[in-house]
Amino acid sequence: MQNLSLRGARLEYSSRFEQAINDYRAVSNLVQAATLPEASTGLMLARLPADCLRQVVRHMVGSFKQADSLLSIAEPLRPPPGSGQFEVCVRKRPIWSSELESGEYDAVTTEEANGRCAVHDGKAARDMSTYTLHREYALDRVFDADSSEGHMHSTTLDPLLAHVCNGGRATLICFGQTGTGKSYTAHRMQNYLAECLFPEASSGDDEGDGHWAFPTSQITLEVEAFELRQKKAFDLLNDRSVVRLVTDSDEQIHVLHGTKEIATTRGVLLELINRAHALRSVAATERNAQSSRSHAICRLRLPNGGCFTLVDLAGSERNSEVTKHDRTMTLESADINTSLQTLKECFRATYNMDVDLETFVEIDANDIQWTRAVPKGHVAAAAFKATQEAGKHAQGLSTAYAEGTGEVLKYDPKLPAALRNFAHGGRSLHMPYRRHQLTLLLKDCFLNPEHRTVVMACVSPTATDVEHSWRTLQQVSQMRGAEMDVMRETKVECTRTASEAANLMPFRRWPRDRVREWLSSLEHPALVTVAGTLPPYIDGKTLLGYSMSRLRHQVCAGDATLAQTLYDAIREQSAKMESVANNRRRRLRGLAGRADTYKAKSTQAQEQEDENRLDNMPLAQ
Repeated sequence: MQNLSLRGARLEYSSRFEQAINDYRAVSNLVQAATLPEASTGLMLARLPADCLRQVVRHMVGSFKQADSLLSIAEPLRPPPGSGQFEVCVRKRPIWSSELESGEYDAVTTEEANGRCAVHDGKAARDMSTYTLHREYALDRVFDADSSEGHMHSTTLDPLLAHVCNGGRATLICFGQTGTGKSYTAHRMQNYLAECLFPEASSGDDEGDGHWAFPTSQITLEVEAFELRQKKAFDLLNDRSVVRLVTDSDEQIHVLHGTKEIATTRGVLLELINRAHALRSVAATERNAQSSRSHAICRLRLPNGGCFTLVDLAGSERNSEVTKHDRTMTLESADINTSLQTLKECFRATYNMDVDLETFVEIDANDIQWTRAVPKGHVAAAAFKATQEAGKHAQGLSTAYAEGTGEVLKYDPKLPAALRNFAHGGRSLHMPYRRHQLTLLLKDCFLNPEHRTVVMACVSPTATDVEHSWRTLQQVSQMRGAEMDVMRETKVECTRTASEAANLMPFRRWPRDRVREWLSSLEHPALVTVAGTLPPYIDGKTLLGYSMSRLRHQVCAGDATLAQTLYDAIREQSAKMESVANNRRRRLRGLAGRADTYKAKSTQAQEQEDENRLDNMPLAQ
């Protein structure tokens, strides 16, 4: 018996998970209608008591338990208010026809009005029971697969462009799994920027053409384009020549020996963008035939000092998708993961710079007192972390105390790791932007309070990519530093659907309507004719019990050849259905046996642990 993988289970029980997703969307629409007073349906639903609404949901999904689980989505889930310096958006790509043909289904739900995105993670337990984890995320903006590019570009890029045209700095970062349309999104945004900065005659190719324009009719734009790959930087405007990132006395980052092209028209800027895009490093991976293997950065500098940076990050991959990588690609993947992790930690530290801080006193191994600054309410966790680090050098170090309390400090394991990285005093949290070239280059995003940054997370809607999708949303939510406020998880049990039960029904239990439907689906034209003339009292059990002679005279109008064909088709279909049922029974028995073995081993291990604990207990004096 072969075990089911996570992705294999989602496809095998796709009917259950699709039903659970449809129930979620129906309840979400119902709750949304009940909370919108401007809609006539909302006025009626708003008057319903909670118990009545629960009855309505129960009638929709068919279970009180599932109704209670789904009604938890009625609670509002919105991102914390920010100053506009940092925003998180998500774009869901369309599901392809080839994916639908292979059995995939849409496992991501987006709500543009509420700024909410949900990833539906279908799972199968050891006993073959199934359930769905609805992972919800609150974001600043959400763009569905049907959202127009013009709408996405105008709502995302226009505020950044206005800030840059006033002499400010802005950055847009495309983040996500390989194969989600991330590079396509970045390239289309570059084209939109060219059309906005140089509003020439409309070509009609883009919905946003001419929607926004730089206030000055004639500008001179300075363009830089380079990529970061394996701790090296390559100039994409000079045949991928190697360049260096250097820091001047003012802590400003510069690209040494980098090419700076001048664009005065839209055509020149588009030619530079396309030239850099063609030199981008790509490679075929197990997930994508044209996977981006580097971080591509494009900088547009305006005459007034404004600077727009567009970053197309390398696509993230899971460990299971890099099994066929050679040494070079493995090192590339390790460098990509390091850079993405560092980027997340830097944004978390940036967000937490605005929180209220308080101090505590730490005593190190040399009995020297240090005053530390940490977010308010997290003194205990930070002090324990400090004590834990100091304990590596000196055994028996005295426990850190809160200032003036004298009480033993306890550690909260649920505290985000970024909140435990604190510096010596002041209001600055530890920000590891020097750990990688990517974050060093984007340092202004973290340290300049006037810099505006938008992260565009691109996700795939397919069930196969569920792990990628929810991890991408989790990463961008953690960049805020308040992931517990913008994430929610709801577990709903999945039951066997009517279509699944019909597929497992043996031939002898088929009703007459299904027998006729089966005969009509056969390729033999004479059997299709038999389906129309079949007597109304004949069902699966009756048809299976008929002999050859009886089929010939009562069903096939005396045609012996047709009776033989029908007889063979009935036996073949019956054997096929029995095989499906037997395979399921064997799998259930095997999983039950493994579950009993696992339970027995766990019990035995627990008993052994109890015996060892009793043996090590000191004897009473």
